[in-house]
Amino acid sequence: MRRKLSAMLLAVSLVFGCTGCGSEPNQRKEAEQSGAEQDGTEEAESQEDAVQSASDGEKVITMWSVATEGSATANGVAKAIETYESNHPGVRIKHETFENEAYKTKIRTAIAANEVPDIFFAWFGAWSEPFVDAEKVLNLDDYYADFSEEITQETLSYATFDGSLYGVPSSTPISVLYYNKALFEEYGVKVPATADEFLQACQTFTDNGVPALSTSVKENWVLAMLFDALQLHATGPEDAAKAVTRNGGDYNDPGFLQAAQMLRDLIDMGAFIEGVTGFSGDEANQAFIDGKTAMYVQGSWLAGSIQNGAENPDDFDLVPVPVLNPERASEHDFMGGAAEGFMVAADVEDPAVVANAVFEISRSISENCYLDGSALPAWKVNYDDSQVPPMIRKLAAYSAEATSYTVWFNVLMTADDTEEYFDLTDQLFVGNITPEQYVESLADYLK
Repeated sequence: MRRKLSAMLLAVSLVFGCTGCGSEPNQRKEAEQSGAEQDGTEEAESQEDAVQSASDGEKVITMWSVATEGSATANGVAKAIETYESNHPGVRIKHETFENEAYKTKIRTAIAANEVPDIFFAWFGAWSEPFVDAEKVLNLDDYYADFSEEITQETLSYATFDGSLYGVPSSTPISVLYYNKALFEEYGVKVPATADEFLQACQTFTDNGVPALSTSVKENWVLAMLFDALQLHATGPEDAAKAVTRNGGDYNDPGFLQAAQMLRDLIDMGAFIEGVTGFSGDEANQAFIDGKTAMYVQGSWLAGSIQNGAENPDDFDLVPVPVLNPERASEHDFMGGAAEGFMVAADVEDPAVVANAVFEISRSISENCYLDGSALPAWKVNYDDSQVPPMIRKLAAYSAEATSYTVWFNVLMTADDTEEYFDLTDQLFVGNITPEQYVESLADYLK
C-alpha cells in the first residue's frame, strides 16, 4: 500500500500566505552527541519506555530529536519540554538528542525493530513516507482540531500523506545567501542580486585571496543547500519538483545544466574555502561565522548561530539566492517549507496523551525558537516579537513574501534517489564528471 504525498507535490509550487517560517534541521555531524550514546542494553530499555507508569505513578513519554547541546534550537526545545511538564503534572518527557547524520540511521533501525520512541523527529515527505507506509506512525487527524486555529493546513501539507496528517512541524526553514558585510565593504563588492553579480562577487574575493564561499562536501546536504537553490532558480519550482520526484519532469531540462555549469564555474575559479571536501557541516558554519569566507548559502537556522556565536553579529546580513533564469523563477521562490518536525509512534499506549503532547511541544518550540532568534515559526504568532533579532525578522518578511516553497531535493526524493543525487553532485564537485555528464546521468537514473 503505497501512499502518495497528495498535498506535498502540489505545495512545491503553491503560493500561500504563511504565518511565519523557519527551523533548525540540522546542525549536522556524523557522530551521536556525547552522552547520548548507550550500549545495547540501555538502548533497549530506553526504547521500551513508551508511555509507561513509573513506580510513583509518573507517566513517561520518550522523545528523540536532533536538537543537540549547542545547536541553535536546543534552548527552545528544552524550554518547550519544561513548559509542557509544568502544564501537565505527573507526565515527564524523557528527551534524547542525536547528531543529525547518526540519527538518520538510528531512527530507521528503531522503526525496523519496532522500538520507536513515542515522539520522534522526522523529515517529512519521501524521507518518512516509508514509515507511514509501514503503519509505524500515528494518524493525527483526530487530534488536529484542537489546534487548527493556530497552525494552518497549508503549513501541514508536507506532513500530510493521502490526505491524512502524520506529523507536526514547529518551524518553516528557507535557504538564503548569507554574506559578511564587513568583507564586502572592505573589498568594495556589490551584494549580488543576479547570477552574474554573484559570479563577479566570488571572482573579486578570490582575486584578493579571500575564500568567497563556505560549504561542506563531506556532508552532502550542505553543498546541496547551494546547488538545490541554483537549480530551483534556473528551472522554476514546478519543473524542478517534477524532475526530482519522477512526476513528469525531465532532468535534461537546460535549467539543470545551467545550474551545474555555474557550480562548476565556481569550483574552477577557486571560490570555495580550502578543505571543503573534508569539512563537516559545523566546520563550514564556523568558517563563515569566524569571518573566513565572504558568503554561505545555508538555511534560516544559521541566523541564530550567527546571533549567538559571531563576535559581531552586525557584520552579517542575508539576501535571497540570486536567480539564474528570471523568466522561469523569482527570488521569492524559496527552497524550504515546513518539511520537518515530529511524529508519533503508531503503537503508543495512550495515543491521546502523546498526540496532544506533540502538538503542544511543537507549538512551544515554534514560539521559543523564534523569540530566541534561532528559527522562523510555523505556528501563528500571537505574542510580542518586537525583540527578535533583525536577521530573523528579515527572514520572516521573506517568508511572508514567498511565491513558492520547494522542499530540499533530498526530502522530495526517495532515499535511493537522494543517494544517487548526492553521489553525482560529489563527482561533479571533484571533477570526475562534467556538467553535461552530471545532467545526463541523473536524467537516465530518474527516468
